[in-house]
Amino acid sequence: MVRWLAAAAFCAAFGFIYEHFSHGVSTPYMWGAFLIPLLGGAGVTLLLCLLRAPAPSPAARTLYGAAVATFTVGSLMRGVFLIYGSAAPLLAVYAAAGALLAAAGAAAYLYQLAAKTV
Repeated sequence: MVRWLAAAAFCAAFGFIYEHFSHGVSTPYMWGAFLIPLLGGAGVTLLLCLLRAPAPSPAARTLYGAAVATFTVGSLMRGVFLIYGSAAPLLAVYAAAGALLAAAGAAAYLYQLAAKTV
């Protein structure tokens, strides 16, 4: 959980500093990027702890962590391009890759849970 909180703090600091030097231009993709590791990482970890669910396997944890990182980087990149005033059509790849990684992580966790009940 400490890693997720550190990632959220880094994203908040990065967004604040980047927007400070962008001459007042602001975008929700930049200042809201810290919410992805905060809610998607620390929030999910806290929820699993509160529910007393089994810890995810290393494979499930790695896939889900990669998904959160992909969504976070995608949000930061979209913010950078919006502040810069340019369009980047490949930014949609971040959302698609993040969704695939999150689905794979969830599937690995569900497989782990199903394997323990059999």
